[in-house]
Amino acid sequence: MSLPPGWALLPLGNLLASPLVNGRSVPTRDGGFPVLRLTAIQNGRVDLRATKGGAWDAAEAAPFLVSEGDLLIVRGNGSLHLVGRGGLVGQVAEPVAFPDTLIRVRPNLQLVDPRFLNLALDSASVRSQIERNARTTAGIYKINQGHLVALAIPVPPLEEQRRIVALLDDHLSRLDAADQLLDASAKRAGTLLRTTLWGATHLPGETRSLSEIADVKLGRQRSPKNHSGADMVPYLRAANVGWNRLRLDDVKTMNFTAAERDTFTLRDGDILLTEASGSPGEVGKSVVYRGQPPGVCFQNTVLRLRCFDANPDFIQRYLLAEAYAGRFVAESRGVGIHHLGRTRLSSWPISLPPRHTQDAAVEAADEILGAVTKLESEIAVARKRGDGLKRALLANAFSGQLTSQRHDEATEEVA
Repeated sequence: MSLPPGWALLPLGNLLASPLVNGRSVPTRDGGFPVLRLTAIQNGRVDLRATKGGAWDAAEAAPFLVSEGDLLIVRGNGSLHLVGRGGLVGQVAEPVAFPDTLIRVRPNLQLVDPRFLNLALDSASVRSQIERNARTTAGIYKINQGHLVALAIPVPPLEEQRRIVALLDDHLSRLDAADQLLDASAKRAGTLLRTTLWGATHLPGETRSLSEIADVKLGRQRSPKNHSGADMVPYLRAANVGWNRLRLDDVKTMNFTAAERDTFTLRDGDILLTEASGSPGEVGKSVVYRGQPPGVCFQNTVLRLRCFDANPDFIQRYLLAEAYAGRFVAESRGVGIHHLGRTRLSSWPISLPPRHTQDAAVEAADEILGAVTKLESEIAVARKRGDGLKRALLANAFSGQLTSQRHDEATEEVA
């Protein structure tokens, strides 16, 4: 990396006032000494209100207290782009400790401004080092103290650091405001979808249980003995079922006998609904299978509904409205993996209007889904553009270009 005069590329370990400290894991106890939750790290800041009671006293928690100017770094996450993310501790009104999911970084104030270091850890050059060194175990990416102290940080003189922070605060605050508007728009879109989709599908009609109008079947269990064989067949699982769409970028295969294929092969018009997920909010997502990809079966994390006395598109939109409203969340059970269950879904009540009303309801529901999908796509594009601007700002800032550009502009104005 080519740096301006006066800058140095230094290991993070050289910028510390004291060694890095891993937090401590303590059981939760109501009324116990407050400890931060992992969710306290938000957008480069530490929300000191995001705490729970820990089963320890003040003396036990003392080595793990946070102070203003500390940085807390996420040790592990299921998403690579989130591991190693940090947050800056602001003014601390009441003592609070940090958990084992975080690492405390205490900068040497004679060498580095904590605000500058916090921004530097989010820059592309430092993030690439973090992600390159992260190790994954059981789907969780992790970094350790050794990885952190070796991070190469571009460091200008303190006054330059403060100028960079001031410029970035100005630019990033505008991007943060735009993000907040996008968050509010996404929230309104979600509320609009829930209410209008419910109104379009939950119409007056005869109350029937789902098993009265469709065959409800759980997919075949995956087992090691079926990982290979003479009849390897593609199958769909919960990960392939999105919100009213199929995700076909990762379709797996396993061995199905001829008899099993007769039972578990999907037909055009079958409804697929997620029976199990690690997140209760993901249970009950559904989509109508349209015959593509052909000849696929389904696994036991998915329920297949084959309608014989209703429009499958109407039933799927009806169940989608139930899922968006959180009805399946309330009914799912399990620890770690949440299940809805074939029996519970089979008895699910459906208000079934006449067939012509079902057909009209599908058209209305699809108009709503299409409008919200378009809005969500536009929000995603705007977020991507904002992320790109942020990356460009940070890249300029930590290569010395941001302040040099401002200096050049000021010189031109004087001239």
